[in-house]
Amino acid sequence: MVDEKRPGDLKKAVEVMVDLVRGEGTAKGKAFPRELVLGGDCYDAVKDELQKSLRDMDEWKEVICSTDFLL
Repeated sequence: MVDEKRPGDLKKAVEVMVDLVRGEGTAKGKAFPRELVLGGDCYDAVKDELQKSLRDMDEWKEVICSTDFLL
C-alpha cells in the first residue's frame, strides 16, 4: 500500500536498496554508506542535523581537545 501523503516513491527506494546490496546501477562504484538516507526531505533533515553537530563541535573544540596529552 502506498501512502500518497509521503513525498518519496517506495518503488524507487527499493530499487536503490537492491542496487546498493548488489553494487549495481545507481550504487555502482560507490562505497557502501554507513547510513542510507533516501529522499530529498531526509537529505535536508540529516544535513541540517549534521551541520548543527559541527557547530557544536566547533563551539566545544577547546574543551574537547583539552584532554589531549601535551607533546
